[in-house]
Amino acid sequence: MQRAIKMKINFMSYTKGNWNVGAIFPLPTVYVNEKRVASISRELPIDEREANARLIAAAPDLLEACQQLFFAPHQEHFVTRLNDEEMKGLEMIKAAIIKAVGS
Repeated sequence: MQRAIKMKINFMSYTKGNWNVGAIFPLPTVYVNEKRVASISRELPIDEREANARLIAAAPDLLEACQQLFFAPHQEHFVTRLNDEEMKGLEMIKAAIIKAVGS
């Protein structure tokens, strides 16, 4: 059975640079190149605030890794060898990329 996952990508423009979590107290804050891009709401428990800040800071790296895997030159050959569970994982990567770039 021949399988393929096709996708047209719109590359988005986001702040390039070193994404990291700064001070945790009073609010976990995400910085890029020493500029604040996000602070996490006080409405959440502190452990969730910190986890959310770390996830936001990791998002550009995660997106790049997903795109690298999904758009690898050998991807079509690779997809033909995947079992159903692995194919589901690749579909999840595709959905995450679409969620991140907006289409």
